[in-house]
Amino acid sequence: MVPRCQRCARAQVQDLRKELEDRNLDTKGVKAELIERLSAALTAEGADSIPMSGADAEEAADEVGANGPSDGQGEKRARDEVSHV
Repeated sequence: MVPRCQRCARAQVQDLRKELEDRNLDTKGVKAELIERLSAALTAEGADSIPMSGADAEEAADEVGANGPSDGQGEKRARDEVSHV
């Protein structure tokens, strides 16, 4: 059995079909079949998961913005990055 990528499981069917189509793979079937097919392709490619879709990327950015870095060094790191540019 091929390990399933978590992002694949959260993706919408249309996104799974697009990823499969981009790889010239069969796009027919129910979501579980699409996930299995895409997970197998990703494993063969050596990839961990599909790229973040717009909604996933926005959600991740919102979480980082709302929660800030977990190490408490966010402001210092931001200042250091600006000063090194």
